[in-house]
Amino acid sequence: MKFRTVSLYALLLISATACDDLRMYTAYEDVEQAADDRAFERGWLPDWMPVSAKNIHEIHDLDTSEQAISFEV
Repeated sequence: MKFRTVSLYALLLISATACDDLRMYTAYEDVEQAADDRAFERGWLPDWMPVSAKNIHEIHDLDTSEQAISFEV
């Protein structure tokens, strides 16, 4: 009985953490590094981003299509 309880908790833990795989986070030092990673081509960063942008952080959720971007100029 104890083994079943532990197995059930382990299964629930694995299921809960597997959902985080849909959230992707990327950081770039500058626009050039982001361009080299094709972040603009893939649609993760907007074309209007200033060329002087640095310290770029981007997070997107593949399940909900929500996205957040921060950067310094």
